[in-house]
Amino acid sequence: MLRGLLATATMVEAVLTPKRSAGALRRLAGGDAATAPAALEAALKTEGWTADDVVAAADKSGKSALHFAAWRGHPGCVDVLLDAGLDVNTPATGEFSYGKTPLFFAVTRCRDETVLKLLERGAATKIVNNKGQSVRALALSHVTPETYERVVAAEAADARPWVNWRETHSDGLIYGDLDARFLERPLEASDIVKGGVAVNPTTHLSRRGAFARRNPARGPMKARREAAAATADADAPSPRPPARVKPSPTPIS
Repeated sequence: MLRGLLATATMVEAVLTPKRSAGALRRLAGGDAATAPAALEAALKTEGWTADDVVAAADKSGKSALHFAAWRGHPGCVDVLLDAGLDVNTPATGEFSYGKTPLFFAVTRCRDETVLKLLERGAATKIVNNKGQSVRALALSHVTPETYERVVAAEAADARPWVNWRETHSDGLIYGDLDARFLERPLEASDIVKGGVAVNPTTHLSRRGAFARRNPARGPMKARREAAAATADADAPSPRPPARVKPSPTPIS
């Protein structure tokens, strides 16, 4: 009898657990600790998050918890969210990330394990984001040769048609890691083409200041702000509010 009452009380408590904020959910999905997947799974269940709820909790640039998990979270967090019904190919909609699916975020962060996991879960590879970059063009300089070959094989086997967000949502700016197959201009003598597909491939070091140099008309201050957004591809974690200090009770005289 007592066990039954305790079980019922536990169920009621789980049902009544309030949902955390959208930002808190995204931060939880972006956690990379070994305990992060279990914590995320528990939160989704006890707080009653549906797939639609998680999508609606995306940030202002359209990056959902799944994008955050792919970008910096534990690979298991990706599984948790996909098992919960999230679409592996949902694109972000920000000015500097339009068309970037979770796979793009994993590649740009050089997260080989997550890249392979997303490919196994059916991630599309025939996508060009609004910068003119494809998964393959980015992968050439961001993941290991072994992972890159998996990306190439996945693209060759992908029967879905190409989607080119540069054609419909271009920001008009100039980037590296462009896909030569979808280049909007003729190749120039200064262009570096690697692997027959990546135009001006970048490294972490070469990306520093490259955005401002390629886009001087944006102005130095604005270019620096946009470079940070374009390179990070995701919002930084919001700082936790300071803990409230409870006032000491007034002593009774």
